[in-house]
Amino acid sequence: MGKKRETERPDIPPRFNQAHFLQAQPSPRGRRLILTVHVTNPNIAPIRYASTTMSIFYEGTLLGAAQVKAGSQRPRSCQVLKLPARLDGMELAHHAKKFFDDVAKREMVLDAKVDIGGKAKVLWWGHRFKVHVDSHITVDPVFLDVIDQENKSQLEIYLV
Repeated sequence: MGKKRETERPDIPPRFNQAHFLQAQPSPRGRRLILTVHVTNPNIAPIRYASTTMSIFYEGTLLGAAQVKAGSQRPRSCQVLKLPARLDGMELAHHAKKFFDDVAKREMVLDAKVDIGGKAKVLWWGHRFKVHVDSHITVDPVFLDVIDQENKSQLEIYLV
């Protein structure tokens, strides 16, 4: 097993800076969305990452998920990812009073968690990494606009 390094600021993996909810489509089972996420790779190393799922929570309950497709990113670059997501209407119904209070004040707090694994190539060597991102997002529940967002990430780099 290789050594790993933990840090609050990612040095190699992408940073999820901003999310927007777009193209909300109601369905009998909930609401399908496209999340737009701005990702930055501030490093000199290109990265490749595996597909994963971002979990979305409301009041501590799993409300939905967004799919992150496998991909890559050039060094010192930014890109925008469009993530298909679904929010469970039945789960939201369990929090109906709180949800209607949030609609009335036009402010709803969601949390999102994702683990992203991949490889960063430095010269001839590839170093595996895993980054865990926790996001605390305040949205307008009527128009699904992001009002505020705070992200925290933790990085593990496997040197062997």
